Amino acid sequence: MFTEKKFNITLSKKKLLLIIIIVLVVLIFLSAIFFTPVVNLRKKIFTRTSNWYAVSLNNGQVYFGQIKSVTPETITLKEAYFLEISQTQQQIYSLIRRSKRDTMMPTDDVLFINRAVVLFWEKLTPDSGVVKGIIKAEEAK
Repeated sequence: MFTEKKFNITLSKKKLLLIIIIVLVVLIFLSAIFFTPVVNLRKKIFTRTSNWYAVSLNNGQVYFGQIKSVTPETITLKEAYFLEISQTQQQIYSLIRRSKRDTMMPTDDVLFINRAVVLFWEKLTPDSGVVKGIIKAEEAK
């Protein structure tokens, strides 16, 4: 009888070890399923260079450009443009390339925007007026 109890105790330890291993494998599997798409989605969205975005700030300014990277602190926008509005008898919108705005101090064409001042950003469609204006301006160079 004594050996029988010992056998049952050993068997339950094996079952416990097996259960722990199964739980760990399931946890690793689930974390891989849920974490990997988030990382891949972030890479797909923010490492593209051919997409144009509008980045709206809390002061009303909107920048248009290609998002180079996004961190918890900053959004890095390259080839940044903004709209300049002229008031005459009617409003005239001019698309201005940010780096060309100041001839005394031209920039490297990369804009770092503090995430604390960003309300939202959105992808522009290829047929939007802003994207067409940017492409027209780039072709005119």
